[in-house]
This record gives sequence, structure tokens and C-alpha cells, in this order.
Amino acid sequence: MCLVDEELSKPYSIFTYRYLVYLWPQLLSLVFHRGRCVRTVVCKMWEHRNTFRGYIAMLVVIKPSRIRGNTWSLFQD
Repeated sequence: MCLVDEELSKPYSIFTYRYLVYLWPQLLSLVFHRGRCVRTVVCKMWEHRNTFRGYIAMLVVIKPSRIRGNTWSLFQD
């Protein structure tokens, strides 16, 4: 939760994140690097007519990782 508190500046965003995670924890993915949470995403994906559909509800990334352009690695699996 520290990542969210540090990187999301607006109270509404923090409230929304907590609301989503509380109601649907199975939609949360966390990425750790050297024991520290560096990225988190709340998203949903499902199969529909032989293809996948989905959405990203919220994405939080620490500032040093934003400039690297490697956030897409969250979605490679």
C-alpha cells in the first residue's frame, strides 16, 4: 500500500484503488524488484469469441521505472 500512497497524489485515486482491491482482490497484480513493490495493476481480462477482452482499472508505477518503458512487461504473461 506504500507504493499507492506515495505515487498517487489525489485522495480520490487512492480511495478508488483501495475500493477496487477490497472488492476484487483477484484482479490485483503486484511486481516486486529486490523486495520492493515497484508496480501494481488492477485489471481484468476474459476470453470472448476466440479472442481476449479486458480493461485496466488502475496502474501504479514508481517514478524510476516509468522512464524505462518496461511497464508492458506486466502484460506479457
